[in-house]
Amino acid sequence: AVGQAVTFRVPHATLGEDVATAVVLKDGARATADEIRAFLFGRLAEFKIPSQLVIVDTIPKGATGKIERIRLEAELAERLKPTFVAPRDGTEAQVAAIFSEVLGIGEVGVEDNFFALGGDSLRGFQALARIRAQLRADLSILELFKGPTVAQIAREVARVPVVADAFALERILASARESGQLG
Repeated sequence: AVGQAVTFRVPHATLGEDVATAVVLKDGARATADEIRAFLFGRLAEFKIPSQLVIVDTIPKGATGKIERIRLEAELAERLKPTFVAPRDGTEAQVAAIFSEVLGIGEVGVEDNFFALGGDSLRGFQALARIRAQLRADLSILELFKGPTVAQIAREVARVPVVADAFALERILASARESGQLG
């Protein structure tokens, strides 16, 4: 479905800059940014897949036909910022709060992208550890790369089996020992 694609720099709160990708679809083709990203996950290394992808009608070019990445960056800056949508349920609210805490930022909406907000893989592991502890969902870093928005992570939390509390048995045994129920 992709007729043309170009990467361009976007500001990043902690890394300085990141890359986004603009895609022009082939005539008559239909695809969403999420579908294109999902397709790429089966074909590229995870770190090479842009966390932000936007579908455009044309790629701006100068008089010589050279792609104008700076112009593209300026034209798409607003489109890359999602409109704020408040969490719609408890899981989204918890994931949004975790993103906010880990990234040290204010309010996070359900369509906000963890990496576009300033996240990186280290902070991603921190967020996933909190998700595991608070929501008891064992998600991998790959799932965060594949679906970096609050809404996508909340869907994954609902999809994966609940993780048992690893320390629950330890606490039960300690309590039983203290009360003399266990020899």
